[in-house]
Amino acid sequence: MKHRFSKVIYLMISTLSIILTTLLIFILVIICVVIISCHLLRRILTRKLLTRRHRLQEQRRIIEESQQSVESQHTEEMQGGNEFLNLHQFLLEAGDFAPDDFRREWLARQSNV
Repeated sequence: MKHRFSKVIYLMISTLSIILTTLLIFILVIICVVIISCHLLRRILTRKLLTRRHRLQEQRRIIEESQQSVESQHTEEMQGGNEFLNLHQFLLEAGDFAPDDFRREWLARQSNV
């Protein structure tokens, strides 16, 4: 009986040892899978965020260029309008000058602009 009891205990201990070893291996495999998954997820998210950042920077650059273009066009239009107003004002005042004075005054104003 004692011998039988010892065999049963030995079988229980060996079964428990196998179960614990299997459980430990299973836990280690799960930990490895989680670590690999986290690493892959981080790489995917980083790539998406970098792509989004580059796209936003490109859009911002395009918007700034278009704003600068609009501002330069507006400045050119304003200068053209100012030249027209200056010419109109000069022609209104031109009636007060003799023809030679008219030409000299016009050339002087053109060189000052």
